[in-house]
Amino acid sequence: MTTEERFWEKVNKNGPTPDPSIYGEIGQCWTWTAGRHPQGYGIFSDEGRVSVRANRKAYQLTNGEIPDSLWILHKCDNPPCVNPEHLESGTPSENTRSAVRRGRLKPFHRVGPLPGVQGEKHGMAKLTNEDVLIMRALFAVGEATKKQLASEFCVTPHYVSKILRRDIWKHI
Repeated sequence: MTTEERFWEKVNKNGPTPDPSIYGEIGQCWTWTAGRHPQGYGIFSDEGRVSVRANRKAYQLTNGEIPDSLWILHKCDNPPCVNPEHLESGTPSENTRSAVRRGRLKPFHRVGPLPGVQGEKHGMAKLTNEDVLIMRALFAVGEATKKQLASEFCVTPHYVSKILRRDIWKHI
């Protein structure tokens, strides 16, 4: 049996249909029926027994190779879905913006006044307030590691750690 045949035999194509008022007319989810990550994403053992996320493998089987810098995002917000029509490539930032837009993730809000010139208003700032909020949200829900965030936002992992601990960017 080929890898592709092994993959698709673990899929139920009669899954739920996402709410069209939120997601548009995108059709039914195809539910992964084999092993799952604790967050609900399917896990597939690829060639050489390397485990990959099932949504990533479904996208790869139907669209070709995926650049390492891109994630595979769900248009349906259903982690076990592997319907190629519900999957798209994107950055971690795009994923978070989509989650906020659809109401799945609440943005973090600033508490208290802004004392002096800091954050994005500082002349040497590489990040915006929104970037910092997105970083914290992605890390809080386990969608990105410090290293991935550092790469995505062109800063060092140490700088990301300081942001997450609120040693810096305390005002938001």
